[in-house]
Amino acid sequence: MLKLWIGCITTAVAISGCSGPGTKTPDYLTVTRPNDLKPLTYKYESGKSAAWNFQARLGTLAFSCGLEASSGYRIARMGMNDQAAIYAKSLQDCFKHAAVDSDQAVEAFKQSNPPKNIFGLGKDLYAKWSAYMSTLGVYSPQNLDAKNSYEAAQSALLAEEKF
Repeated sequence: MLKLWIGCITTAVAISGCSGPGTKTPDYLTVTRPNDLKPLTYKYESGKSAAWNFQARLGTLAFSCGLEASSGYRIARMGMNDQAAIYAKSLQDCFKHAAVDSDQAVEAFKQSNPPKNIFGLGKDLYAKWSAYMSTLGVYSPQNLDAKNSYEAAQSALLAEEKF
């Protein structure tokens, strides 16, 4: 029995390695990022239509704010609420940037005088984009229904414009 006990200890040490007393916090748990929002600026693509640029501009904003929300949500789920608060502030900054940028996108879309059906789909896209953006938060999971509705409206606009 003693040989079995020594064999188990030897095997356990060989498998686990010789770590000293106490373990270091894994790097993936250490949040060292000073989270300052760096908004993505959308470059208007002259070879593309106004409807395409409109949906792409809204998509860029949804991606940026969605990234802040999902990153903060993961941090909050780990119980690091002080770090989640940093993401919450960054998400609020993203919303402010998105409000200004989306207003500019809407004006550019309107000024292009799109056909009536494209304009209607653009309005629908904007409404669903706004609804999706309003569901983003650091302390709640992403609303997949709102995201799917937004993406369906985006696809509908692009499909209608293609024909």
